[in-house]
Amino acid sequence: MLDILLVRHGQTKWNVEMRLQGTLDSDLTETGVFQAKKLGEKLEDIEFSKIFASPSGRTMKTAELVMGKRVSPIITDERLKEMNFGVLEGKKVETLEERFKEEIVVMHEKPEIYNPSEYNGETYKELMGRTSQFLDEIIQNEKGKVLVVAHGMSLMAIISAINNMEVKDFWSRGLKPNVSLTMYNYNNGLYGEKLFYDTSHYE
Repeated sequence: MLDILLVRHGQTKWNVEMRLQGTLDSDLTETGVFQAKKLGEKLEDIEFSKIFASPSGRTMKTAELVMGKRVSPIITDERLKEMNFGVLEGKKVETLEERFKEEIVVMHEKPEIYNPSEYNGETYKELMGRTSQFLDEIIQNEKGKVLVVAHGMSLMAIISAINNMEVKDFWSRGLKPNVSLTMYNYNNGLYGEKLFYDTSHYE
């Protein structure tokens, strides 16, 4: 039996400023730190067999806060990094909607035809490919309870793989909130959804 706990990083300064983060980074806000600490309190009695995180600063800080006094090592994995938006990263969404209005609409409404080649971004197929590979390795090699701390879209890609969703349905369940907890168990090739986008620990 394997339990997979999926956690998005805490609120960041760029989240507040409505900037596209992607593979770039910004620090957690006070709210983001609070969110992560509250989840740490909720999970303080759980012993994790492994803790995986995206190597981005915001995810590592969140993982450390959730772990609290535990001394377990955090294993970084590049495949958990956020979707790469190329030269659009760091720019405010309102600015992008002026210059790249059509592309932003397609990004959210027709992910199956989203083509970011003009600005050296990553496609949904590429994102889902690397995160699916990570998931496959987890279910083949791990047991017990595994914590995965990553990003909104990289975690949505994992959730898509778990539910056998097509690219066109990527956004059907909405963007994963900051420090929300989603939990699946896996046994004999079958997944069971136990929690989805739960934020009760800090609300």
